[in-house]
Amino acid sequence: MQRLAIQQGRASEYRSIIITERQYPTMQNWKEPETSTIYLANGEQASANVNGISLEDGSGYVFVHGREVKVMPLPASWRSLGYGEVVSITLQTGKVFNTVLQPQEYQHHVAWIDTSESELARIKAHHPGDIITNGESTTIIAVYEQETGLWREMTDEEYEKERRAWSEDMKDMEQMKREWREYRED
Repeated sequence: MQRLAIQQGRASEYRSIIITERQYPTMQNWKEPETSTIYLANGEQASANVNGISLEDGSGYVFVHGREVKVMPLPASWRSLGYGEVVSITLQTGKVFNTVLQPQEYQHHVAWIDTSESELARIKAHHPGDIITNGESTTIIAVYEQETGLWREMTDEEYEKERRAWSEDMKDMEQMKREWREYRED
């Protein structure tokens, strides 16, 4: 083991600090592969080494629970948190759309995916015909079915049910505001 001596001092004092290789604060064990946090389609998180990273899109593969999983870097705001499993979302039309979600979408099993114009163009280039046209809504609402382990686009009936629930919640909030105002005015 090599010993390095670092000497620090002022005119009035003189110190010698001995650092061994194992104690060196910035030294990393380069023989062990670097691991990244991986957000899986079922909501789990794993730590794994990403293999075969593509220079084109940053995608790669990890081995988790004995299976090979395709991953990509998380969207820009969450990129520093690691990678996400590429999920296949079955649209109402029956076509399949592949994407990486935000960490909370993996965890909560619901994803609001806004395919902006640039994203829409990229997706059309890789999956022609899979995505809605420019004149239609660019938001896809996807849900994870735990029974099947698959992601799918929310149906129109489910969306209407959610809209009604939100509407009822808003009515309740308005009622509470009125009651609170009446209470304060008394």
